[in-house]
Amino acid sequence: HLTILGTKSRAGFFIGDGAGVGKGRQVAGIILESLCRGERKHLWFSTSAELRLDAERDLTAIGCHSKVIDGCRALDSHTK
Repeated sequence: HLTILGTKSRAGFFIGDGAGVGKGRQVAGIILESLCRGERKHLWFSTSAELRLDAERDLTAIGCHSKVIDGCRALDSHTK
């Protein structure tokens, strides 16, 4: 997540571990670290809308109380 591409864009990453390994906590930790460095925008894509509650749980568990916006329509209403 710290890799900067030749276009000055930040590289993304993929975590492909199996169920129950702790992928959510890993992503939450990366988001918290980025917030501490002053980066304000983060995207967390998941295969299921039901995993939103899991994302909120993982963020809260590590002390990150950022708002989780669910879905593109909600994102549009928060960024205008």
